[in-house]
Amino acid sequence: MVSVDLVLSAAVLVHLALAGDLPVTRPLGWFVAAHFLAYSAVFLVITLSVGWRKPLLRLPQWILLLPVAVLAVAGTA
Repeated sequence: MVSVDLVLSAAVLVHLALAGDLPVTRPLGWFVAAHFLAYSAVFLVITLSVGWRKPLLRLPQWILLLPVAVLAVAGTA
């Protein structure tokens, strides 16, 4: 289900990039950015709360999700 969620979010970002400046693009872009930021936060909280050695590299998904959120914000602003 997460894979479907990420694929649909990517499709929305591609659509927003091609749609131009419509009234719906900014709120939808912010929503997708918040979505990826929430994914990053969840992975960081779980990773840092477990107590592993070198915790940030045990679940590295946040490293890929956080730049997507930042770039979505940059594209929306």
